[in-house]
Amino acid sequence: MISKSHAVTLALLLTLFFSCKKENLDLVFEEINTPANFNLNNLFILNDSVVFACGGQTGNGIILRSSDGGKSWHILNDQFEYNIHSIYFLDNQLGYCGGDSTHVYQTKDGGISWQLHFDWEGIPFQYSSPLRNVCFLNKDTGFFAGGKNFDRGIIYSTADGGEHWNVSGFEHELRCITPTAAGILSGGYGIMLLSKQNFEFASLDCDRSFYTGIAFSNLLEGVACSYNGALYHTSDGGNTFSIKDKKNHTFGKNEQFLCIDARKEKIIASGLSGFTAVSTDGGENFDSGYSLNNSRINSIKFLNDTIAIAISDNGKVFRIHL
Repeated sequence: MISKSHAVTLALLLTLFFSCKKENLDLVFEEINTPANFNLNNLFILNDSVVFACGGQTGNGIILRSSDGGKSWHILNDQFEYNIHSIYFLDNQLGYCGGDSTHVYQTKDGGISWQLHFDWEGIPFQYSSPLRNVCFLNKDTGFFAGGKNFDRGIIYSTADGGEHWNVSGFEHELRCITPTAAGILSGGYGIMLLSKQNFEFASLDCDRSFYTGIAFSNLLEGVACSYNGALYHTSDGGNTFSIKDKKNHTFGKNEQFLCIDARKEKIIASGLSGFTAVSTDGGENFDSGYSLNNSRINSIKFLNDTIAIAISDNGKVFRIHL
């Protein structure tokens, strides 16, 4: 027979257990087999049919291509000497990707062959790091942002289509970069940077979170996700952010976002252990929980209004129906 004191203790333990239990997010998705065994780091959606994924491991990079909206994939190039972390195409022929140790590659044949941009002049050794994200305004003007291990960060910028690159070093690792109505916005470990002109980046007054992704549904309205499970909203192109949703306050929990995307009124963020948040009303409300087979999601992008593509470690790809 259980004593009254033991019964009270058991009730408290059960209450604590169920209050701390992580709930699943009811997403409709399919896992797609790919010919890659490497971790996939980033995605680029060229159109609703053509999708690129990049990844690799130390000493070996890979780029995959899908021509049917992510239903099937083939290896486009696996001859990189560095892990590839970011990729961007301006059209179906001209593209760029960024790898370990601040290496930039360019393709002019749709990603079949790539030329290495290798110029250490003006780059201090301590800023040698993966180029984790990339954006272009047009064929001439583009930006890479990178960093690693909560240490120093770097931004590459070009105004002549990659013939020359400007280099800016920062004391904080950077994970994301995107154009907005306010300028070029970049986020990372405890910092948000904004460049309004001349490629000069200045830090913003913001929550000292670890920003891992930024997505804009238009040039003014955007949401940033962070490694501590927080979501931040901006309505002025990134000049100011306000916290929208916050799951935990420590890095020790699994509620950690690594990527985010937005399309019209839909927003989706995901990360460690498949922890995912979805909004269908422009970020006013989010449903969140674990999904995608509890896989670590490294990048997630909308293919169209109803389907998103997510990539994970070990060559995993998911098609999500929203």
